[in-house]
Amino acid sequence: EVSTTDILKKLDCKTVVIDSMTEVQNMLLAEQQQLNGGKPLSIQHWQTVTTKMRKVFRMLRDLPCNVIAIALTKQIILEESGQIFKMPSFSKAIREECAGYFSIVGYCFKRRATDENGEAIIEHKILFRGEDSILCKTSKSLNDIEDPDFNSIFSRCASQPKN
Repeated sequence: EVSTTDILKKLDCKTVVIDSMTEVQNMLLAEQQQLNGGKPLSIQHWQTVTTKMRKVFRMLRDLPCNVIAIALTKQIILEESGQIFKMPSFSKAIREECAGYFSIVGYCFKRRATDENGEAIIEHKILFRGEDSILCKTSKSLNDIEDPDFNSIFSRCASQPKN
């Protein structure tokens, strides 16, 4: 039996990118739907998907390399207050606990800016610390907003002293 760790060592892999974790959950939901004969899923089916997603997150967390796990964003509107939250597009149980499996969690966005010639451009950024309405988890070594330079992000997080 060959483990994931053995494969990564043979490939000399330093980073694994999963695009997208939302699709992983959708595949697990489709599997349960098929097992249920195409009928609406029961609570038990949803619990099975949640358990499998937790296993996937643990497996990714335990890999001996950097992991970038991308998920689509979902806007959640609280009925009582009307407050809008931006969270990963997962089922409620996974959405509320997914950040616990990762060292850092960022929210990728784009904004208008101007380049050095004064030309209008669209730049991509990652938010690691911001409003409470956006799920983020940061490291002391990161700025609130970073360029999507993962080599820089990984090296700064790796050089941060452990508490």
